[in-house]
Amino acid sequence: MQNILPVLCFIAGFALAWLIWHGRSAARAADLQARLETERKSADEKLALLEDTRQKLSDAFKALSADALARNNQTFLQLAGATLAKTQETARGDLELRQQAIADLVTPVRESLDKVRRQLSDLRRQNNVTVLADCVLDANIAMDALFAHDEKPDWDSVSAGAESYTGTLRRCDGMAAPGIRQHGDFRRLVDGALASLAQIPKAAETRDRDLLHRLLIELRSFDHLLAFRYG
Repeated sequence: MQNILPVLCFIAGFALAWLIWHGRSAARAADLQARLETERKSADEKLALLEDTRQKLSDAFKALSADALARNNQTFLQLAGATLAKTQETARGDLELRQQAIADLVTPVRESLDKVRRQLSDLRRQNNVTVLADCVLDANIAMDALFAHDEKPDWDSVSAGAESYTGTLRRCDGMAAPGIRQHGDFRRLVDGALASLAQIPKAAETRDRDLLHRLLIELRSFDHLLAFRYG
């Protein structure tokens, strides 16, 4: 019995020590688990914050990119529009110069021929002979009256003159022989002149002298060519 007592005391001491150690280990494990849970929550919150920041930066970048693209597109369109307008203005100026050059070249020749044309026309009319050349002469006279308003336009007279010239051209178109009426040169001259005349009311309504001048130069070119080809 005396020999068993020390053994029992040793076992009891060992059991007590094991219980104490196990209790402390469990407490440390619980504390560690709590810390890990806290750190996990903190990490999740940081990740959520980073994701939110990334999304906001992405949205801001997209907005800035779209705004920059819109500004660049607008700048490009404005530049293209200005370039196109300048090109059109240059081309219009070149066309007017060529048309004026044609008018300056043929006017002296036409003036020398007009006297002969008028004399021949008077003879035909006296003998009731109707030809396209006399109608073209009437159109030339109507154009001369209209062109007189180039520098100092009387807008009411401009509109009336344009109507008179239009009517004369349509009369010439109607009396031309089918072979002439359908010919490409005749159609380009008559249709081109009628197209320019159709814009005269706009120039008169807006009192646009630059537009009127451009249209009169165009009409004078058609008028000269009509006189030389069919007058």
